This record gives sequence, C-alpha cells and structure tokens, in this order.
Amino acid sequence: MRTHAALAALLIAAPASAQQSFAARCAAIAAEGGVAACERAIAENPADDESRRNLGRAFLAVGDGGMSILTYRDLLTRHPDDWTLHYDLAVATTAAMRYGEAVEPALTALRRHPGDVPALKIARIALQMSGRHGDAMPVLERLAAVGDTTAMYDLGEAYEFGRGVAKVPARAAAWYAQAGEAGHGAAAARLADAYLNGELNLAVDAAAAEMWAKRAKDD
Repeated sequence: MRTHAALAALLIAAPASAQQSFAARCAAIAAEGGVAACERAIAENPADDESRRNLGRAFLAVGDGGMSILTYRDLLTRHPDDWTLHYDLAVATTAAMRYGEAVEPALTALRRHPGDVPALKIARIALQMSGRHGDAMPVLERLAAVGDTTAMYDLGEAYEFGRGVAKVPARAAAWYAQAGEAGHGAAAARLADAYLNGELNLAVDAAAAEMWAKRAKDD
C-alpha cells in the first residue's frame, strides 16, 4: 500500500492534463492536509489567494499552526476587510493555544459579522482561555440566545463563581436550569447537588434533586 507521502509525490509529478488542476485539488483536500497540492497551485499561480487560504487550512490540518498563522496574516495584508480571514486567523491561533493572539481577530470577525455562530464560538474560547471573562459575557449571552447549551452552562458558572461578573447564585441556578432543560448533563448534575445541599439560594428539595440527577444521567 502506498504511503500518503508517496501518493502526494505522485500527485505533484503528474502532468496537469492528467488530473484536476492543483487549485481544485488543493480546495478538495485542504481539510485533509493537502499542503503539497496547495503549494503547487500557488507556485503555478502566485496570485491565487484562494489556494493560499486553503494552504492555511491544510497547514492547520497537519498540525502546523505556526505556518497556518503566517499564511493568514500574509493574506490579511492584502485583504484586511475580509472578515472570514480574521475568523480563520482566530481559529489558527486558538488551535495553536495562542489564545491572547486569537482575541483580536476573533473580535474583528464578530464586529464585521455579528451574527456568525462559529465566530461567536471561537471568540468565546479565545476570551475565556486568555482570562478575559468579563469580555466573554456578552459573547456567552449571544450564544445562549441561539440555544448553545455550553454557553448557558458557562453563564451559570460565571454567576456562581464570579467570573467576569458579581456572584449572583439565583442567576447561576437559572442558567443551569436553562442548560439542563436543554440537555446539558453537567448543568443538570450541578442543580441536583444544589437542591440536595441547599446551594445557589435553593431550598433543600429531595424530589427536585432526584429529578435533576435523573436528567443528568439520561443526558
């Protein structure tokens, strides 16, 4: 069986007339790590910025976050108003665990396309992981508004532990309940404990504790 490297070498060596264009091949396999095809497409047409974008994705797929970041930053020098490139850069820097660097492109993408859910999610990760919990709150609220149960749970934790906001146990309980009702198991488990022990300003209620514990198990 041929290795992936051998197959890539054969692809590069084959004449263009015998296969789909390298730009099309790059687009087709970027998410699978098609670095060689994308580099060949750019070599054939240095002005092909779509293949450069796909090269950034290919680098990310093979775990080379540094080269992915450099590729997107280079593209942004020519296309600074393309919000999707800011998003791609935020994804690459987040994947490389360079969360502080991910914040600016993530927020830029959101400012230019406020309703984009993937952009909201990458902004949440970048802000939370860089310790900017207060700035993460409006992002979490917007995600919760479109049904994101993880955001609901995170809002519960924010109000329980005072992450970016004052501690408000009743709000924490409300967010945990909303998340738990939507199928978030950890939120349901937290409410089960809260009702069992009289936490989050909730009265001890064995029946409610049992109900939430069952939900947590089912989820």
